[in-house]
Amino acid sequence: MLFNGTRNFIFGFAVGFGTGYISRELTPYLKNIARPAVKGVIKLSVRSFEKMKEGLFHFGEMMEDITEEVKVELKEESRKAKKVKRPRVVTPLVRPVETEAPIETTTPTRRPA
Repeated sequence: MLFNGTRNFIFGFAVGFGTGYISRELTPYLKNIARPAVKGVIKLSVRSFEKMKEGLFHFGEMMEDITEEVKVELKEESRKAKKVKRPRVVTPLVRPVETEAPIETTTPTRRPA
């Protein structure tokens, strides 16, 4: 059950042996090809990282500028709101003295003649 038959075992063994042998023989050749390829991939990664950092820096500056503009606009709006004249309700500091009820005066009325 483990190998599901002798044929699969022999096939797997041959592929493993062949791969090991070929890799040992091709290592000097692959070394000359793989090193520049790996170096190019690393260079590309470093360049991409630097571009990403630069892009994030510019994005951060843009967000700071927008934030400052919004703050200025909010200050202007609050100044305009303060300039709008609203009726002021003045509360007296001293309570008014209560006086007696005003004296009613009657004026003589003429009688029709």
